[in-house]
Amino acid sequence: MRKIIFLSLGAILISVTLTGCVQKQSAPDGQAFLREALAQLQEKRLEKGTVDGTVNVVLDPSSKGSGQFDVKLTTTFNGAKPEERTSSMEAELSGNLTLPQGSTGKGNLKLKARVFPEETYFYLENINLESPQRAQEVSQILMLTSLYKAKWLRLPNQTPLKLEDKLPLNTGTQLTVEQQTAFKELMLKTDLLKITENLGEEKIGSYATYHYKVVLAKENIPVFAEQAALITEQTFTEEDKTRLQKQLTNLNPLGEVWIGIADKLFYKVIADSEIVSSEEGDKIGQIKANLNLDHNQPPEIQKPEKAEDFGLPFLPGMTGGE
Repeated sequence: MRKIIFLSLGAILISVTLTGCVQKQSAPDGQAFLREALAQLQEKRLEKGTVDGTVNVVLDPSSKGSGQFDVKLTTTFNGAKPEERTSSMEAELSGNLTLPQGSTGKGNLKLKARVFPEETYFYLENINLESPQRAQEVSQILMLTSLYKAKWLRLPNQTPLKLEDKLPLNTGTQLTVEQQTAFKELMLKTDLLKITENLGEEKIGSYATYHYKVVLAKENIPVFAEQAALITEQTFTEEDKTRLQKQLTNLNPLGEVWIGIADKLFYKVIADSEIVSSEEGDKIGQIKANLNLDHNQPPEIQKPEKAEDFGLPFLPGMTGGE
């Protein structure tokens, strides 16, 4: 049942975490509309389209160190059937890290990826790392990555990859039609997000949307997890319940969502949430996201014309060699 709990929380956060704008009129019965949009997100997931935006992560000082990371990304999904679905990603990451021993470091990288059911392709465009206290290790890492820069690398998937297994609130393709229906009904009657302010009708590009400020409805999550376990015939133990309650104690995500009036699709999301440990629920950082979603059919994702099979080379000092 632990999987259902964590996936359920992930879905809620990504829905808050998954975003201009002249105020017009308020949406009628916003909570019901929001429930329908979340249920549709779970049922259909992102079959096609593009997500782009920024994510900022700040790690609180702790026994494991502290740091800050910024990510700029664009992800494209294509294919209605899970077994045929493909995706592509372009990401730029920069950040700095301070370890408990006093070591500091900073760096940035830019990479691309294309994911197919049977294999994944990576392209490392650029990487830079600096750490005065660990100059030798950094040098070895840069030596290793230099072997892979500016070329497509192919990595076979051990099992055929189904992208919906990586998306939020997925309860598995093995559910019966009756279970899928029951799960959708559960979402339609449960407020997972609570509207704190209805900002009315706004335009995102050419799409008319309803704009809401939302928070996580923490009081509803434990009951939702228990009922989801019953529907999916999984176990929800007292240990699972205690862990979930600890996580919710320090978890107070809030955000803004823009949902299409005609299609109930999420078109834009801004979110700000604590990051908590999986076991004790202690706050270990903060994450902020600003994402735009385009649900139009993207260009077909093609495999690179030339690619090398990925393999780790022998490097003395890093692989145990002499």
